[in-house]
Amino acid sequence: MFQCGTLCSVTYRLSDDPGEKIALFLPLLLSCYFCGKHFYTMEQHANLTENVTQAVPFFMVANLQRSLDFYAGGLGFSLINQWIPRDHIEWCWLQLGGAALMLQEIRKNNSVKKYEDRIQGLGVSICFQCRDSLLLYHQFKEKKLNPAEPFVGNGLWVVIITDPDGYRLEFSSPTTVAEETRYSDYKASS
Repeated sequence: MFQCGTLCSVTYRLSDDPGEKIALFLPLLLSCYFCGKHFYTMEQHANLTENVTQAVPFFMVANLQRSLDFYAGGLGFSLINQWIPRDHIEWCWLQLGGAALMLQEIRKNNSVKKYEDRIQGLGVSICFQCRDSLLLYHQFKEKKLNPAEPFVGNGLWVVIITDPDGYRLEFSSPTTVAEETRYSDYKASS
């Protein structure tokens, strides 16, 4: 059996005719009748889908030390890996529980001007799913990180904080509290 490697996901089954079995040795030459794209044996398809294990956001930052102070010192991320090609860290892998981020400092050359001219973090939000985002809210406030007031959205308490480069970070945890409830209103009614 073969499956199309694209979104059309058509499955093809070869007959028991020995003449068709040669196709098993030439999967790279075969293509889907419906979309024309390459397709894989079912075994190859299973190996491809099991191969991807995690998506990790990769932020380009203006000052990596400032970002490390925010993420590790403020939010509590751990430094897992780093790259120091010169006299300071230029790339790092950070982890907090099961979530990870990569940060890389933009090198001081012609691309820096393009970076500084853009609206930093525009359109980028990373949503961290948590057991208790309100606990994090209080920890962030204690560290004077200036998180926004939590609110309920989509059945989740949402705590929003913006990093030094303008990336929006959302820490969310499930709740049964009514939609659009602000934390201050919730505390006042409790």
